[in-house]
Amino acid sequence: MKEQIRYINQSIDEKRNRLKEKVDIYFATIPSISVPQINQQKKGGKKQVPPISYLLYGVAGLSAIGAITSDSKFMCLGLAAISVLGGYKLSQVGNADTSIQTVAVDTIGSLKNEVVSKVLDSVKRTTKEWEDFMESKQKEIQTVLATSSENEEIKDAMYSKVFIYEIIDISISEFSNLINTSNSISDIRQNLSLYKVKLLSAIDNAANKQIAKYNSLVL
Repeated sequence: MKEQIRYINQSIDEKRNRLKEKVDIYFATIPSISVPQINQQKKGGKKQVPPISYLLYGVAGLSAIGAITSDSKFMCLGLAAISVLGGYKLSQVGNADTSIQTVAVDTIGSLKNEVVSKVLDSVKRTTKEWEDFMESKQKEIQTVLATSSENEEIKDAMYSKVFIYEIIDISISEFSNLINTSNSISDIRQNLSLYKVKLLSAIDNAANKQIAKYNSLVL
């Protein structure tokens, strides 16, 4: 029986390592965390013209009037042209800045949803594979106990030790809350990394506890 349990525990250790490798692969499929550079106003966005642009347009208008009513026509026309150009340039900078902020917010929101979805899928796959595996190991260990030479009282005590198998104890709602309260790309990146460490640790904890349970049968 001792040798059979040793073999089962070895398979648990191997499963642990395979699951951790798969978690690395799952998390590697999560999209690159970056914000695109925006040089033009977002289509359909509302224009935001800085107040100084209106001031320059006003100066241009007065200069144009001055060109008509004064003797310094060339100077007034030149000032009008410069003011119009300056107002236009500043209005475009304002529009671009607003567009970048709007698209950045939209991008972070979409990224949050995609990250949570992919991590949720990773956790579901990992825990499902572990549970399917442990159900098969439970059947194996029950067969080992049933065919052992121990008396029924000892067998019952052994059964009670391994009646329930260990699960991967990880909360997806905790991760969702972390991501939903993230205010920046940096926050999302950091929380994603922290949660991956927690998932890997949860796999280790489940495997270690299960191995200890089975080892207790032959101590």
